[in-house]
This record gives sequence, C-alpha cells and structure tokens, in this order.
Amino acid sequence: MHYVRLIREILEAALALVPAATNDRAGRLAKVRMRWHPLSGVDADHFAEDFALAANASIGYPVALEIVRESASASCDLCGSLGEVAETLATCPACGHFPLTLEGAGEFVLDEIEIADPGC
Repeated sequence: MHYVRLIREILEAALALVPAATNDRAGRLAKVRMRWHPLSGVDADHFAEDFALAANASIGYPVALEIVRESASASCDLCGSLGEVAETLATCPACGHFPLTLEGAGEFVLDEIEIADPGC
C-alpha cells in the first residue's frame, strides 16, 4: 500500500466537507472523485486498490472511488505530430517514434465528493 499517506490526506480533506452531526443525523462520505493526469506520478490503478483498503481501515466504512483519467498533450520530435496520449509510454500515432515529449500539469486532484443521505 504505497499511497496510504496520500489517501489519508484526501479522506481528511473530504471528511472536512461532510456536514457535522445534527441530532444524530449526519451524512456519510459515500464517494470520492479524483482527476488523474498521466504526468501526476501516481499509478491510478494501484491507488484505486490501496484506496479501497485504506478508506475502510481509516474511517470504518467503505467509500466509492471514481478516477477521471485525463490525457496528456504530446509532440513527436521526429515527425512533429501533435496529439493527446493517455499514458506516458505512448508512441507517436503517426510514425511510431518513441519517446514523445509530454506536456501538462501532471495533477492528481480531489475533484468532488458525494455525501450519502443520512436517512438511508
């Protein structure tokens, strides 16, 4: 579980947005949505595996995770082709050259949370 610290920080930020208990009727964190960019340095698949275990262990109940995968802008130094790629090890779609020059913000961002209805 490589991402435990990151997951705990994300859960703390998300839980801070969940309304406090009022008359024993507080909503619960139901879902976390993250925006992932290929240059973020985070392996989205491993993060998702770790999240399921760490969320349940940290807050005592499961929380759904959605990862919105964004593309990176890429340019080919050989043929000059421009485009978007979904992974860092992509080859040029026009000429097959590797490696490509990748650009982008490289973000891994808490995008949205969903709170379960306390009546459920």
